[in-house]
Amino acid sequence: MLGRIQCTGSVYGTSTSAQQVRTENALLFRNECAGYQINLNTNVNAAILNSQAMVYSSLPQEPEPTRTSMSKLIENPDPNFICTQAGKFPTRRYCNVYYECSDAGLPPTQTFECVDSFFDRSQGLCMPKDQVPCLGGIYPYDSVPIDRNPDSLQCSTNSGFQLHTSRQFCNIYYLCDGTQTTPTTFRCFDRQTQQEGIYDPFAERCDSRRNSNCQNAILNLSQTQLYRSVSIDHTRLPDLSVLPCKYDQQYVIEHEQYCNLYHVC
Repeated sequence: MLGRIQCTGSVYGTSTSAQQVRTENALLFRNECAGYQINLNTNVNAAILNSQAMVYSSLPQEPEPTRTSMSKLIENPDPNFICTQAGKFPTRRYCNVYYECSDAGLPPTQTFECVDSFFDRSQGLCMPKDQVPCLGGIYPYDSVPIDRNPDSLQCSTNSGFQLHTSRQFCNIYYLCDGTQTTPTTFRCFDRQTQQEGIYDPFAERCDSRRNSNCQNAILNLSQTQLYRSVSIDHTRLPDLSVLPCKYDQQYVIEHEQYCNLYHVC
């Protein structure tokens, strides 16, 4: 069995000196000057020296393959999204959701969720979370404003925009805009199951309860009524006026007659 080789000269085929080898000692057993195996398929000679020693070349290391993650087909969480060109594109809100677009000016053909990973736009792939910076939310966890202030929090009007965690509840956080003392209260929840999520104060977003070590209670708001929108078929309701949209803009605007209707352009 070969022991560790003490390198006192340079390394064949490289410009590495003995001093560099000693400095980079952590790499010694997997790189240049130790742990060598005979490799007779290379152009480097293997020769007997005084019937006792041999000159070896190290086996080349294979580059680590790029780790990619799986994705699954989901319902589009942003029905107002319109493609600007063909390809794969991230959502405006979630780091782990992306769209497949076939053409500009059309809704996406499919929507995917990256499983336990984030979408890397530069590669068009789902990649491990530690390889993709995320400044958005994580689907299906979302936040909605509620008309409660369980911590009786008062905002400062001198500190500007701030986010505050609840002192009592893991699924509650507050937004102070710096202009008024009353905060806007938000609840974190799973939009698929309507179960409570948690607020991550470090990432400043809602996430799964299994990813948190929050020791506070959960404010149960599962019975709170959540309002949703449904699309209206104008062919069945001809009395409703159709608002002409500006062709070069995307926006939402209230209906000119009914308070519970709005247009999406």
